Amino acid sequence: MQALHITETRAIVPVTRKLTQLRYTVDDLAGSTGAGEEETSSQRGQRGRMSARRIGQLLPNATLQVQKASSEFIELNLSYERLVRIPEISGRQRRYRTVPYSVTSQILWRPETGFCFIMDVPRRSVSAATWLLSSAVLGYPGRLNSYDINRTKMRNIIRYVTGSSDGGPGELVRAVFRGVEFNGTSLDEVNLRAHDLDKLDLYKDVQKSADSIHAISFITPIIEDIGRPLACRMDATGAVQIYSQRIADETLKAFLLWIEGMLAK
Repeated sequence: MQALHITETRAIVPVTRKLTQLRYTVDDLAGSTGAGEEETSSQRGQRGRMSARRIGQLLPNATLQVQKASSEFIELNLSYERLVRIPEISGRQRRYRTVPYSVTSQILWRPETGFCFIMDVPRRSVSAATWLLSSAVLGYPGRLNSYDINRTKMRNIIRYVTGSSDGGPGELVRAVFRGVEFNGTSLDEVNLRAHDLDKLDLYKDVQKSADSIHAISFITPIIEDIGRPLACRMDATGAVQIYSQRIADETLKAFLLWIEGMLAK
């Protein structure tokens, strides 16, 4: 299963030779004006602002490097360290040794539209990745933010997925609602799962009374450039999981273009 987090910026990102040679680290971010200061309550406010020190904690020894740049995609690698605890048993005592290991995540940025897709980064580290990326490519760490999907956007996505298209309709198979008033009862969360879920009366009744649609699972229509549908999960934070084994880069790019087109509706 591949996980990606959708972010966006409306800035135009020029594709230049300098950009294709870009290599950026947390130390570079700390060296920029004000970026290395300790976090204050105001810095931690809107859009998850954070200091270079905090980014370094979430993405230890992070390095961001552009691999390829074209008018369609800017392709970057984000390398950083994660820690794994290895048990060591000596007699009756069990101890743990913490060992760092290197991880590389792929980032695909659409300079024409401002959408950015960050692959396989832990959810708690996404904000750190976006701040590092925004500072490296746009020169300022606050111009790239998670793509929040509110109730209206989520309903539009469901209609787009299940509506008729050249590739045939997709299928909604699961929906998680929050803040539901149903039959006189207040429910924090309601999770519904069924084939063609959007056609059920129960789904329609719950959707009308819910404050938000937190997450949906669906099968896409046949995506023209791929030639087949994909099974996915999407939540309100802009996180998407592809329920498939790791797919080829060109197939992934075609899927991302499909996602971008869907979000633009």
